[in-house]
Formats: sequence, C-alpha cells, structure tokens
Amino acid sequence: MGRALQKQMSLYDIISGINDNFCNWRYTKGRRPSSANSRDKSMYDGWFTSFETKDNTNFQILIQVEDWDFVSLPNVYVKAPLPDYIQNLLPLAHFSIDKREYKGDWYYSVCYSLHDAYELKISDPLGVLGWVLDKTKIIIEALIKNKRHRSDEFLRELTPIWQSIASYHSSNLIKSNDAAVQSIHDLLLPVIYDLKQGWHLVPWIVKDGHIEANTLIIHIPSKQLAKIPSMPSVFIDVKSSKGIPLKYFLLWLKQWSHVAFRLIVSEIASNIERHRETTLYFPVCLVVDKQLLSLCIELENLKELVSGSASKHLKLANHSKLLSNSKVVFSSAVNLTPNFLFTRNLDNLEQPNLIGKNIALLGCGAIGGYLGLSLARLGAGASGGKLTLIDSDIFQEENIGRHALGKAYLHRMKASALKQEIAQQIPDLNIEVHNINACNRSILKNISNYDLIIDATAKIEASETINKFFFDSDGKTPPLIHSWIRGNGECVQALYNDKDTNYACRSCINKSGNSIREEYDALKGMTAARSFMACADFTPFAVSASMSAAALTIDMILDWLQGDVSPRYRTRYTEKWMGEKIESKDYAPSLECHICKIN
Repeated sequence: MGRALQKQMSLYDIISGINDNFCNWRYTKGRRPSSANSRDKSMYDGWFTSFETKDNTNFQILIQVEDWDFVSLPNVYVKAPLPDYIQNLLPLAHFSIDKREYKGDWYYSVCYSLHDAYELKISDPLGVLGWVLDKTKIIIEALIKNKRHRSDEFLRELTPIWQSIASYHSSNLIKSNDAAVQSIHDLLLPVIYDLKQGWHLVPWIVKDGHIEANTLIIHIPSKQLAKIPSMPSVFIDVKSSKGIPLKYFLLWLKQWSHVAFRLIVSEIASNIERHRETTLYFPVCLVVDKQLLSLCIELENLKELVSGSASKHLKLANHSKLLSNSKVVFSSAVNLTPNFLFTRNLDNLEQPNLIGKNIALLGCGAIGGYLGLSLARLGAGASGGKLTLIDSDIFQEENIGRHALGKAYLHRMKASALKQEIAQQIPDLNIEVHNINACNRSILKNISNYDLIIDATAKIEASETINKFFFDSDGKTPPLIHSWIRGNGECVQALYNDKDTNYACRSCINKSGNSIREEYDALKGMTAARSFMACADFTPFAVSASMSAAALTIDMILDWLQGDVSPRYRTRYTEKWMGEKIESKDYAPSLECHICKIN
C-alpha cells in the first residue's frame, strides 16, 4: 500500500480519534491562512479548538497540518481580535506581526516550539496534535501572566520581531506610489561589513550592491540589552504599515538608550544641513551584541525643522506634527561582520578562530582549494589578519573533478582564482596572492612573518624543500602543517611541525625519491594506481579525498588554536581500507632523517 494512500485511508481514523479524545475539536479543510493573495492553493487538514487560561480568558485556536509525517510541525493560529489587554502587548514574542485570513476570520500565527528542540512519536498523530495544543497553551499562559518571562522572550526574539516588522513595512512600501517612500524601500537590505565600538558612519550597501548613502552605526553595549522596553503597539498599527511615526520611535528609543537617541537626533539635523536638496532618508543601524537593528528615517518632512546652523536639535514637544508625519521604516540587515560570521559557530564551544592571524597557504590545488575556503570561514584575513595564497599552477579542465573551483576559473592562476572565489563567498577579507612556486626563496625567507604555515602542495619534493627551509631558518619560525593524500585516497594525513619540540618532521616520514619509512607508513604493501596523459602522469583519487584532507587539516588547526595539537601525526582512513592501520600519535623523529637530525 502506498504511503499517500495509507495516510488518506487513515485520516478517517484520525478524525474519529480526535472526536473521541478531544470533544471540542472541529475538523476543517482549507488553504494556509494568508495576509495577502497567496500562490499556495494547496488544501490542508485542520481543526478548530479553544482553551481557557487560568483567568478565564478564552482563546480560539486553528491547528493546521501540512505534513502528516510531522517532519514539519503543525501550524498554530490564534483567532483575532485578542482581548484588549493582550492586544496592547503586541508585538509579542512568538506571535506574528500581521494577521492572516482564513475563511473570513483573521488569525495570528503562533510559534510554540523550536525547530530542533522536540522529540515526538510521529507514528501517533493524536499524541502529536495534543502535544501541539499543550505547548501553545503553555506559551500563551506564560506570556500574558509573567512579565519577566515576557520581557526575556522579547529580548531573545528581538531580531525576529524586528525583521517581521521590516517585512511588514516592505510589503506595504512596495504598493506605495509615494516617491520618497519608494526610495526608502530601495534601502531595505543593508549589508554591514564592519562594526567598531562607539558610533561611526559607514557605507550602506543596498540590494543591487552599490552604495546609496552613509549609515549611522551605533554600538550599544550588550549590558543595555535588558533595558530595551517592549515595543508600543503603534509599531504594528495599520496606520504604521508604511512606516512608524518618528515621534513614537524616538520616544521608545529614548527609554532604552539616551546616547543612541541623542546621536540620531543630532545626525538627522546634520544630515539635512549637509544634503538639504538631495537627502530623502537617513539610514541607522543599532548594534547590540551581534544583533543588527537597522532602519531608515524619512527626512523630507523634517527639512523645515532645520533652518541653518542655529537648529541642531529636534524638539519632540515643539514639532509633534511634523515628527508624526515623518516615518521610520525597519529593515533586515545582512550581517557580514567578522564578529558574527566567524564566531557564531564557535563561541559556545569556547573555540578560538583565525581572526587577526597571518596564515600562509602553500598550494591551492585539490587540497588547498578546500582549505582556502575553510580557512576564510574560520576568520583568516579578518580584522587585521591576512591570508596569503601561494601557487604557480594554472587551473585546467582536468582539475575540476576534485577541486573546489569550477569552470568559471578555467585557465586562471589557481591562487588568484581561489582569492576571487573566497571574496565572492565571504567579502572584506585581507587576502594576498603570490602566483609563484611555493618553494620560491622569496616566499620562504619571509616565513617568520606568519603565525602558521600550511603546506598543501601534497608533493614530497616540494614538502621536503619547505621542510628543509623551515629547519634551516634562523630565529623563531611559526608552526608548519603538512597535508597530503595517500594512495588513491585510501587515507589522508597531516603532520604538525614545531622546531621547539622533538617530534617527527615531514622528511622523517620519507625522503624524496625513497619509500616511506616503515614505522610511519599508513598503507603498508599498497601500490597506488596511476594514470597517464601526454607528457604527464597523475594519481587518481575522488574529490572526497581532497575534502577529507582539508577537513583533517582544519581539525589540526582548531587544536593548534586551543594550544594542544597532539597527536601531531594524524591519519584518517576510508572505511574501504582493510589493510594494516597505523595509530595517530606523536611520533619520534627518525634517526635516519637528513633534515631534523642534522639540525
């Protein structure tokens, strides 16, 4: 029996079970509640129900099931209008900003569970639906009865609430025929690359990538986050659908941060004075911790408030009408600052990153391509640091099958191409390129300038040269990590070198022109298959080997950042390798090594 047919046949049983177990539930079938003309014409199963809070407030609920596998939870909507004392609390965490229409009635959608924070027995539809209603009741009861909880949830959901209001404004601005309002709509997707402490002006990058105006960035200490008052209901009033009256926004902001309030008022006046004939809007971004709260202030109606240098401050009481007619439009900023991009996934792990460090990547081939992109994602080249890419090879057709780059970079220098690809994915990094051989003395003589050197050439001849220069260098040298692929990808390996410690170096593993020494050999008795082209040969391996080698190296770099790189000689096998395996550990140097034993 097909799964769809099975569900169709069992729906009757589900409805019967609900009638038996939930006496006040009433079945309905219809489209998803929508605040506008929706393109989704699908019909979904749903139930009307209700519940009462402890103070006897009644809530009418619509539960709608779009996915009977429950990979996506059922949607919950609360019927409007809400009781006055709750309506006046909006916008609230977990409640949508706008109402959605369903069969002639209006509803607010309610978020009652984190997407990844539930464990349900999905084979029990009645249990799931009962759990959904119970969670909704708990959420609503806590929000309306516990002021502290309501405040905590508002702060936790501040960015989603702000973005919901921004979407509400955007959808209404699109319909506007007002040129000034339309010009504000054009600024609704700022991209912020740099945030300094205090306040400053930076370019405001908009949707199509060009700079429209300077934005006032105000950095508010995270300790002031708890001082943010709840947003007044006028922020989501129908009359504010095309922007919030500036007067109400400034009054709200003043309760939270006098510094931000004074800066905005002062800069509005200065902005009009500087650009009296052209300025229609003034962009602002409030930064609290890693949250960006961006907005545009419409200035056309404010110009008569500022007459010459004598008027540098806007008085709320004296200009109430004009301030009410001027609008503030919330926008959803794109946060591309290093503090957000490179710490978001590591902060809770107490894991340092590469922000501010100077990293050299020698070799931008199969391993180096994936390494370069990964290093950038760890912050290499950000906030005063530098990522240096070094490779003399040209990206050819035969490289595409196992490289991070694609056909757009054919016949380009690999290092330059990799820099461009990184810049397209992660902007505003300091990346330096040298399209020369990684063994060039002009490169190697400057190794002391780096915090870490990564050898991804994956050729023993090049690695041996780099290793020799590393040990022959006078003075302090940074750590050196070698990364390579063995056989036809049966395993990948990485080795950490530090001259201050007495462990095996790359030349201990094997000397160019010689077999790998037995105690270090990860693939004993294995002979790799080779392929031949005109005047060249190569070792074939799948792209998984390139990615695995890069991943192994990144793991070692993360351990280096933590201050503990042991084991220094690491091997990661594929599941298909059935031969003898060596252990990843700190290996002693070889007595026959012609590099580290001499030094």
